[in-house]
Amino acid sequence: MANEVNKDRSVAVTTDLTNNKNNKNPETVRWSSKVEFILTCLSYVIGFGNIWRFPYICYKNGGGAFLIPYFLSLAFIGYPVIILEMTLGQYSSKGKVSVWKFMPIFKGIGYSMLIMVSVQALYYNVLIGWSFRYFFASITINELPWKSCNHSWNTEECKAGYVNGSAKSPSDEYFHWKILDINENIDDISQLNWSMVGCLLIAWILCFLYYSMESKVLAKGIVMEGAWNGIKFYINPDFSKLLTLGIWVDACQQIFFSLGIAWGTIITLASYNDFENHVIRDATIIALGNSFTSIWAGFVMFAYMGAVAHKRGVSVADVAVNGSGLAFMMYPEAVAMFPWGQLFSFIFFLMLIMLGLGSQTPNIESVLSALMEFNPKSRKYRIWLLGLVCFIGFICGLIFCNRAGMYWFVIFNDFVASTSAMFVALVEVVSIAWVYGIDKFADHIKEMVGHHIKPKIVWKIVWLYITPIILFVLLIITMLSTEAPEYRGYIFPKWTIIFGWIIIVAQVIPIPIVSVYYLYVCYKNKSGIKEVSNPNILWKSQDLKSDVISPQT
Repeated sequence: MANEVNKDRSVAVTTDLTNNKNNKNPETVRWSSKVEFILTCLSYVIGFGNIWRFPYICYKNGGGAFLIPYFLSLAFIGYPVIILEMTLGQYSSKGKVSVWKFMPIFKGIGYSMLIMVSVQALYYNVLIGWSFRYFFASITINELPWKSCNHSWNTEECKAGYVNGSAKSPSDEYFHWKILDINENIDDISQLNWSMVGCLLIAWILCFLYYSMESKVLAKGIVMEGAWNGIKFYINPDFSKLLTLGIWVDACQQIFFSLGIAWGTIITLASYNDFENHVIRDATIIALGNSFTSIWAGFVMFAYMGAVAHKRGVSVADVAVNGSGLAFMMYPEAVAMFPWGQLFSFIFFLMLIMLGLGSQTPNIESVLSALMEFNPKSRKYRIWLLGLVCFIGFICGLIFCNRAGMYWFVIFNDFVASTSAMFVALVEVVSIAWVYGIDKFADHIKEMVGHHIKPKIVWKIVWLYITPIILFVLLIITMLSTEAPEYRGYIFPKWTIIFGWIIIVAQVIPIPIVSVYYLYVCYKNKSGIKEVSNPNILWKSQDLKSDVISPQT
């Protein structure tokens, strides 16, 4: 059936339409199967954060005890929001910006989502670039370059094996002195690291090609000597941590990092579903699949840490590092201990590349979809727009490819994906539950899946009260606790806090600006606010039984 609504869509479609001869509108886009949607969403939510952030946060907050606030956050923040966003996309067949035509005063949410995912894509591809750098270094018949201290970039502080005091491991010095060529001044961005420029270019070229695949080869570390010491350290519960505020804040933030909620990408992906797709079932699979992967990666990561600690002759706590250090220092050091370490290093960093691309390409797709909603005629220039987006992303990403690049990466990583995402999610939930009406929204879910979400009264309480209150409290705590970042003893200048807040405000400012604009329109036209906050318009997808064309992800 021809679909006037979907003519404004921008997703990449397969050009071979020979198997869709009855398709009256070749621009109508639907997943070719339900499994395709599930796998694409899992590829999106399972990424770098599962490999390094969750295991460290779990260790930091009492091991197994952290799972209590984590799953409570999943139940009352992650799961309700992902159902809400999947419903928005699937019910309307619209992307993150145009979906808000049913509540124009909140259209700024879509613009904020577009800005957030665009900024996030800049520094996320740097992680893929680092992975490529290690991937290429693994292609060798010689010893892995981060296994010993006899290289030109090593310092007198480098010591293989036992590491104590000021001593540095070979993997630490390889990452900081060879890969990053890091300096001690965030203001010194004059000298580019050309090897990283090349790897970043490769990462953006692959995004241009919309390359995506998946692999999970992690488990060999469990059989290494000392591995079980690391696993016991990982899961040993410290229930006293539950009495601290930090564990609850970290659990809520981890849900945002891992599920990718409030970015709008879930809305875009769900908009390609058939109208009758069971959105609740899919949200459950995606949420639980993401959490299972995080927990499993934690077992493997701490098995590696246990093996490294055993080799160094220190406790697991002495080798625990945060953030990128897990993927680019701890893992390389562990796989260098394997027989045929070059092979396992090759496989591991290939896996990281695929995980990164699996998360990045849906984000790029959602950016393109939103941009083309502004001008539907630009669909025919889609390949040029894609090239322009990737080129701009590469140029902007050069800020991370100089000797101070790691400091800039830390700033963006700390300020992009926390406060702004919480604010957007809060406004998103409140606008649906309180302004549009949660009963009406629940009826839309019933239209799609054939029954109300059960138990309906519980879900109403969650969307109306529990989720908004938790998000509001979390947002206030996060804002009050914001401080200058720190990396390896380097204290960032005070201006970095101001710059970080500029990033946050730039991402959320469309929400109040658009709201004020529509209030002015109401005042000028002497119409009621209901005309822009909850107009009586049809926003349900009109293409309920379209022919199948698969989005290219």
